[in-house]
Order: sequence, then structure tokens, then C-alpha cells
Amino acid sequence: TTNTMYAVTAPSQAYNEPVYGNLCKVDLGTGALTEVVTLNAPIHALAADGNGTLYGIGGMLFSDGSSMPTKLYTIDAATGQCTEMTQYTQGLASVNICSDGGMGSFKPQMTYDFTTDRLYISATASDKALAQSGTNSYGLVMIQLGDSPAVSNLGKMAIEIRGTVKTGMLHL
Repeated sequence: TTNTMYAVTAPSQAYNEPVYGNLCKVDLGTGALTEVVTLNAPIHALAADGNGTLYGIGGMLFSDGSSMPTKLYTIDAATGQCTEMTQYTQGLASVNICSDGGMGSFKPQMTYDFTTDRLYISATASDKALAQSGTNSYGLVMIQLGDSPAVSNLGKMAIEIRGTVKTGMLHL
């Protein structure tokens, strides 16, 4: 509705402290990114609804084993203020679906369904051992928006490409 595309740069960590990413505008003609503002939460995936409301989801898993739990936020594009909508302890199973511990291990993506007012999040493991370990959270999750957002874990993903089974490699 605004003809503006946004992206986020990945958050990271330094000495077990979060370093938050930036909200960027994407030039639709060239694909170039322009940093708009630093976010105040560890956003790993971004989506927008039909009214232009930005949603972000993220958490952090630190190298010492501590974590910031996975949360869904609305984002003010002018200020970078991330306002928590809800924290998830069920459905997303752990922070791993939306946090990478600064290692880039998971690649979360999020999209908005304009007909059902739902967000869909997928997270994929970036290496075969991680994907096959069964101990990490990755898969497809649906969030029904509204006054009390509800999360549903739709399960893990596996597809076959050229005779090789890839686990968690679905892209929205």
C-alpha cells in the first residue's frame, strides 16, 4: 500500500550481548539498501500487512547458552521501536526458529496472508548435520493475528530435489 519495501539486517552478538540489526528501505529499481534506523529488538524476519503495518519476529541464542525468547513485534518504521505483541513458548518450540546465535545457522522468513490475516514463518537449517540432528527447531509456523495472536506449529519440512532429501529447505 505504500510502495515501500523494507528489509532487516541480521542481529548478532558480541560477548553475549545482543547487537541489533537495522531496518532498511529497498530501492525497487536497483535492489540497493538504505539504512533507515537501528531496531531495538533482535528481528530476524519481517513482513507487512495490507495496511503497511510491519511485523518482525526474533529472539537470540547466545554462545553461553542463555537466550532471549522468540517474540512477535510490530515495528515503527520511523523510529525502529519494536513493540512486543506476544512471546512464544509453545508452537515455535524454542528460540532457534528465529535466532541464530550469531552463527547464521537458521534462515527464518516470514510472509503475510492478506486473505486470512495470518503470518507464516519458516526457518531452515543451513547445514545438513544441523537439519538432521532433530534437536533444533525449524519448520513452518502460522500465527493468526488479532487481539490475542495464536501460534500453530505446522511441522517440519522436507522436500526432494534431484534425488536428495533436503530437510527444512522450504522458502516462502
